[in-house]
Amino acid sequence: MFCNQRDAFFIDNRMRRSICQSALYRFFWEMKLPLSNYSLYEFYLQTPPKHKLGRGLLKAMIAKYYPRLAGIKDANTNLNLFQNPTGFYMKRRKFIADAKYYLTRASLGMLSFYDKSTYSHYPIWFGKDHATRSFCLENLLSPGIVDTGIFDPKKMNELFSNVKAGGIGFHHLSRLTTFAVWFSLFILKEGTDQTRTLLSQDI
Repeated sequence: MFCNQRDAFFIDNRMRRSICQSALYRFFWEMKLPLSNYSLYEFYLQTPPKHKLGRGLLKAMIAKYYPRLAGIKDANTNLNLFQNPTGFYMKRRKFIADAKYYLTRASLGMLSFYDKSTYSHYPIWFGKDHATRSFCLENLLSPGIVDTGIFDPKKMNELFSNVKAGGIGFHHLSRLTTFAVWFSLFILKEGTDQTRTLLSQDI
C-alpha cells in the first residue's frame, strides 16, 4: 500500500542518515580539523536548546548581520525573518497540511498533493524571486569584488543569466555568492593591512 511504502521510505532514509552522521561525528570529535574554530563549536554546544530549535540562532544571526537577506520572503512560509506568524496563520497552515496528508493516505495515494515544505527547489525559487536574484548579483559584482579581479564579470553575468533562465549552475552561483559576502565582510572590511597589501600586489 502506498501509505505504508511512504512510511517505510522515510524510516529507512532517516536510519541511513543517522548512521552516516554518527560515523562522521565520531571522526569529527576525535581529530582536529585545520582552520576550524573550536571556540565557536564550544559556544554552540553550550547554547541553550531553546535558541537552536527551529534554527532560531541562525535566523537571529542572519537578521542582525544580513538584514537585506533576512528581508527576503521564505518560499515555504511566504514570511521573512522579521515577521512572526500569527496564531491563525499557524492553525491554518497545520489544518491544510493535515488535510493533504490524510486525504493522501485515505485514498491510498490516488490523491497526492505537492508539499513545498518537504521538497526544496532552490533553482526554481531563485528564478521566480527578484529580491533573491538582486541580492546575489549585487554581491557577486560589488565594486570591491570586481576591483580585486577574483571574478570575471563577463563570465559571472553569463552564469547568472543562465541560472536565471532555468539553466544549470545554481549551486555554483550560490557558493560564489557566499564567498563574495564573506570576502567583502571579513577581508575587504575587517581584514588586516597585511592582507590588503598582499591582495593589491598579487591580484
